[in-house]
Amino acid sequence: PVLLLLPGFRLTSTMWSGHIEELVTHYCVVTLDYPFDIGRSTPGHEKTPIMDRHGRKFTKFTYKDKSVEGIMAWMREVLKKVEIPELSAMGGYSLGAYLTSMMALNKFETLRPNAKLFLGAPPATFSTIPFFFMLSLILPSVWAAFTGLPISISGADMAKNSYESEMEAGTAEAIDFHSTMFKRREILDLVTRFMGSTPQVPVQIREFSDEELKMIGEKFETTFLCLEWDICYDADTAVIRAEKTGIQTVYIEKSTHMFYGTQPKYFGKLLSKALIG
Repeated sequence: PVLLLLPGFRLTSTMWSGHIEELVTHYCVVTLDYPFDIGRSTPGHEKTPIMDRHGRKFTKFTYKDKSVEGIMAWMREVLKKVEIPELSAMGGYSLGAYLTSMMALNKFETLRPNAKLFLGAPPATFSTIPFFFMLSLILPSVWAAFTGLPISISGADMAKNSYESEMEAGTAEAIDFHSTMFKRREILDLVTRFMGSTPQVPVQIREFSDEELKMIGEKFETTFLCLEWDICYDADTAVIRAEKTGIQTVYIEKSTHMFYGTQPKYFGKLLSKALIG
C-alpha cells in the first residue's frame, strides 16, 4: 500500500523525516516537494529560477500552473511516472492538507475506497480566515506600501485591551474568548512583521461546503487536526463543521500553526494514529 505525504507551503518533504520510520512499516511512503516552491522540484522546461527579497530562489509559475487543478495534474503525472496507480492513504500539513482534501474531493479515483486521510491544519477547508483578524493587519500593510511610513495600529494591542477589560468584570466564557482572540492576533502581528505582509499561499483556496465535507467523510477515513490558535482558519467553526459532516477531529488546545515543529513527537503520534491506527 502507498502513502503520499504533502508538506506545507515554504516547507519541504523533509518535514516528514522524523515520522517515516514507523510509517514505512505499513506503507511505501512517497513525499513530494512543490514545483512552485523555493529551489526544489523545479521542472527543466521552466525558466531560470528568480530570487525573492530574502535571496531565496524559486520558480516563477504561470497562473495556470499555480492553480489547484494544475498542481493536482502535476501530482497525478508524478505518480504515473513512478508507476503508482492507486493510493491507500494520503496526508498533508497546511497547504498539503488543503491539497489532500481537494484530491479527495475531485480526483478520488486516485484514492482507493476508504483510504485513510490526514488533514493537518488545512487553511480554508473547514473555515476561512476570519476577516476581522486580517483587517487590522491589511490596513497597516497597505498604508506602509503607499507611504513608506509605519503605522501603530496593532491587532494584538486592540485585542489585548478587550481581554484586559473582560478580566476585570467579564464572565469566564468571555475571558476565554478574548484570550483566544488576543493570542491569534498576536501571532498574526508577528507573522506580518516578519514577512512584511499578511500570510499568503501561492494558490487560490476556498472554504468547502457541508456537502463536500460530508462526501469526503463518507468516502474516506478522514482525520482533521485542528489547532486552537491557528491563524489559517477559525478553530471553533472548523470543529463544528467537521463533526457535523462526520469527519473525525483531533483538537489541540493552546497550539499554533507551528505545532508540527514545536511538538514534533506529539505530532508524529497523531500522524501515526490517523494513518496506521
